[in-house]
Amino acid sequence: MKSSRTTGLTLTIGILAASLCGATYWFLFEGAIGQGENDLQAHLAIFKLEGSMASAVQLGSSSKRLLVRNKPSSLERYLAREGWQKSDQMGATAIFERNQPQKQTLYASCGLYSPLYTICDLSL
Repeated sequence: MKSSRTTGLTLTIGILAASLCGATYWFLFEGAIGQGENDLQAHLAIFKLEGSMASAVQLGSSSKRLLVRNKPSSLERYLAREGWQKSDQMGATAIFERNQPQKQTLYASCGLYSPLYTICDLSL
């Protein structure tokens, strides 16, 4: 009797845990599965982003590609740490400038990856 009760409880907890994991995965990656060739890198970056509570993280090993939260100031806050200030916005491209040591311009071309995340390509 006790063995079947323990087995039933274990099975119930397992089903609940699997459901919670599935719901969490769906919430994070809703609409993102199959978006492109970098799905694995993007999914790993999402876990890193959510674990660190940062506003943006590098996508893969490239410092010129970022995964950013879909909040208006996320990219600005991330780049402000490096001295960049937003100077203009042209469609999906944001333009940033800094004057150290000489004037530089950075272009951030961003595209929606999922309802929660954006991928931005940076170029000087």
